[in-house]
Amino acid sequence: MAEQTDEATLNRLLADHHLTGFQGADPLVYNIPVQEANLASQAIHTLISNRVPVDYFSLSEPSLDEVFLALTASKQKKEIVQ
Repeated sequence: MAEQTDEATLNRLLADHHLTGFQGADPLVYNIPVQEANLASQAIHTLISNRVPVDYFSLSEPSLDEVFLALTASKQKKEIVQ
């Protein structure tokens, strides 16, 4: 993203699509995990419609680290709820 958008604003905009973004190592880079490619399209449309500039977009398979974090975070949430 060309200009810095805070994570809370990004997540508020994406909430209607049940998506959550998180900031990468670069303060101008956000990762928005999606289950289906059409959700990525909806996310981009939402951001652009709300005047959040998108300079670059990439759709890729998750890394092993991302899969591990998703699985362990899900397990931790279940343990906390129980």
